[in-house]
This record gives sequence, structure tokens and C-alpha cells, in this order.
Amino acid sequence: GYSVTPQVKIDDGFFDIILAKKVSPQSAFSWIVSTITKRKPKGEIMSWRAKKIQLEFPSEQTLICDDIPLRRKKITVEVLPKALDVIVP
Repeated sequence: GYSVTPQVKIDDGFFDIILAKKVSPQSAFSWIVSTITKRKPKGEIMSWRAKKIQLEFPSEQTLICDDIPLRRKKITVEVLPKALDVIVP
């Protein structure tokens, strides 16, 4: 029942991007308050929702994709609704 931000839902078809510009006791406190009050965090913590994300890095980074290390300077990820069937016994 715990959520890192109020709008995060695992099955809504969105990526939830959370960026902490600066980690400090004040930003950690703001984060805790936002989870308790179910409001969007303020200050140095920002969040967005998207169905498609493109990340560009200043230099090549090692990324893990399906347990395979890849070297990339740019990647694009996209939510594909109903692309994964989860079977529970």
C-alpha cells in the first residue's frame, strides 16, 4: 500500500519519473511528508508521468536491458499497454 508519490500506480500505463535535484535532510523530509499527505512533493524533488521517454547522456553509459549490458549515449523507452501477460497460479 506504500507509494513513493501519490499519483504512482503500477497498472495505469505510465512511467513515473522522479528526479531529486539535491539530496538533503530537507528534501527527504519533503518526500516523507508528500507520501503521508498524498500530495506532490515540493522543492528539490520533481516528478512527471509519460508514456514514452528519451534519455540522452553526455557520454556513453552502461545500461542493463533484459540482463544484457549495453553501451549507449541515448535510449528511448515506451509503455506498451497489455504487452505483458502475468499469470499467477
